[in-house]
Amino acid sequence: MNLLNVNNLSVSFKLKNKQLFQALNSVSFEINSGEVFAIIGESGSGKSVTSKAITQLLTGATTSGSIVYNYTKKEIDLLKCSVKQLNKVRQKSISYIFQ
Repeated sequence: MNLLNVNNLSVSFKLKNKQLFQALNSVSFEINSGEVFAIIGESGSGKSVTSKAITQLLTGATTSGSIVYNYTKKEIDLLKCSVKQLNKVRQKSISYIFQ
């Protein structure tokens, strides 16, 4: 069972002129328990947007796809869980390290 499975993650933002900006388009990857995983790329390539989408720390974004996290031996889709459940996951199991 994967620790994290990101499948077809897409993120867009509404610009001031009401047009949509597609920040991510169909990003997919898997992370297994005990595995070291890094997201690398040029400035503006979507690394922070991907990380913030996983932890649901994006504001003003439209997110689609699935982010399935193996939380306490139970798989949950972080894009579909309640705020209460998401806060439990953030407090006990997953975090974002800002640079």
